[in-house]
Amino acid sequence: AAALPRGLHVLLVEDDAAVRSVAQAFLGSMDCEVVACASGEAALVELDKAANGQAFDLLFSDIMLGAGIDGHELARCVNTKYPALAVLLTSGYSRHLADSGKSGVMRRWPMLKKPYTRGDLMQAIAHCLREPTV
Repeated sequence: AAALPRGLHVLLVEDDAAVRSVAQAFLGSMDCEVVACASGEAALVELDKAANGQAFDLLFSDIMLGAGIDGHELARCVNTKYPALAVLLTSGYSRHLADSGKSGVMRRWPMLKKPYTRGDLMQAIAHCLREPTV
């Protein structure tokens, strides 16, 4: 089983309220401190408020976020402004999962396939913290 540091600070970005609630519950059960946002724009505001992103250890974001910036664009912004912040992306769309195996920008961040279990999420976070970029 993957072990996560206690009190890991996670910025969760998911536009679907039900999925966000489940992910937040999973993260909370892993002793993570979670700030949840429904959009990439809201996540950037939270990062800017949080001492230049240093209050967070991980950004966990869906790729498809409705209107506005998507998860890839959010990850690129985070990588530019807060390069020390680990990023884990998730998607239920097979084209995103297929693209994650290709070279280039989409290959830079670990990808977790939806639907995922609590154990899948824990393992993906542990991997992401060990190897934040590919």
